[in-house]
Amino acid sequence: LDEQYWCNKANSSICLGIGRRKLQLECFSDDPCFARDTSYACRVHEPTVTAGDAFASCFVNGPSSKAERVLMSSLRAGDLVLSHSGAEASVSRVIVNQHVESDHTSVLMHMKHSEGTLSVTADHVVLVDGEFMPARVVKAGS
Repeated sequence: LDEQYWCNKANSSICLGIGRRKLQLECFSDDPCFARDTSYACRVHEPTVTAGDAFASCFVNGPSSKAERVLMSSLRAGDLVLSHSGAEASVSRVIVNQHVESDHTSVLMHMKHSEGTLSVTADHVVLVDGEFMPARVVKAGS
């Protein structure tokens, strides 16, 4: 399994694969690909599982002790998932899952600037004076 690829064709077809294994998903306007009830991820059960083995368990051979396809809404922070970055598939840890319904609210800070006001959480990353930083450290006059 030395060749890896992940592509998006004309915003309606997504294909992914590792080596000779390839999966193509079709998206239709009335069936959103990334909706809460239709989006799946490959949950990896152990950090020693390779991306190739996870792909095989999730998209070729079926669930195993190594990995399984699950709804995105079932993922929690800390879970391991099959992911893709640049030219390589890899196993990554979930930091936050925006596909999960939550009643939790966060306090917003309001940053006034020449174009208006930006309301964000204190940890939201913003570009200020050419540098990325959390909103909580931005100083007046920046």
